Amino acid sequence: MIAPIKVLTVVAASLLLLAACGKKEAAAPAASSTAAAPAAAPAATPVNTPAETGAMCGGVAGIQCKNTADYCAKPAGTCNVADAAGTCTAKPTACTLEYKPVCGCDGKTYNNACAAAVKGVNVASTGACA
Repeated sequence: MIAPIKVLTVVAASLLLLAACGKKEAAAPAASSTAAAPAAAPAATPVNTPAETGAMCGGVAGIQCKNTADYCAKPAGTCNVADAAGTCTAKPTACTLEYKPVCGCDGKTYNNACAAAVKGVNVASTGACA
């Protein structure tokens, strides 16, 4: 068990450091302090801040794309990979009529990868869905 006096001394020293934030000089900790106060943590970056076009999306944090005209383009075959990362990419507005069927991550067959991207769908595999 930690002695109550030591806990109070550490808490008091921590409060003195917190009170000194924003000042040029930090207040000195109490002379009877037996433990160093913990260092201040760096400012946290928001975890799920929407990503701009060209930035990373998906991943462990599940980062979404900020622009509604973008989708999170991930490597083919990573549909069921929970932490797969991609890149916020603009959805195409037009595609060629080339017929190279792909199976989308939504389980639908598209004429080609571009046609899937127009809908914001990543490619699960080449060829029609089974």
